[in-house]
Amino acid sequence: MNYKILIVDDDDIALFLHSTILADFGASSSPETFNSAFSALEHLNTQGGGESRYLIFLDINMPGMNGWEFLEALETHPLRQDISVIMLTSSTDISERHKSLTFDFVKDFLTKPLMDYQLTEIQTVQGIPSFFIG
Repeated sequence: MNYKILIVDDDDIALFLHSTILADFGASSSPETFNSAFSALEHLNTQGGGESRYLIFLDINMPGMNGWEFLEALETHPLRQDISVIMLTSSTDISERHKSLTFDFVKDFLTKPLMDYQLTEIQTVQGIPSFFIG
């Protein structure tokens, strides 16, 4: 089984920072970055089923397709059972946190920037440790 990490954010600095933090923390594979939700969805559309599991770090506020629209698209996506999402956003709105957790594949809601202690905490979620070495 392949474990792939995707980071979806329209901010290039956040993409670089978060991919570096994940790699330094011990991600099991190099994180793939996407500067739009649409491009991440297109990437998932080209993937075969059953060969990989995906952990997606997702921003909410993005132009074009926002994080909510991306989550809605994932609800009916063929790979849906192979996808876990961690919301990673600058939003501190509790209603957005509650809304995100109505999607059963959303495992957590984190505030940017991503920190080591947050990665340690999400590893307690079933299935998430497989995305990290040791």
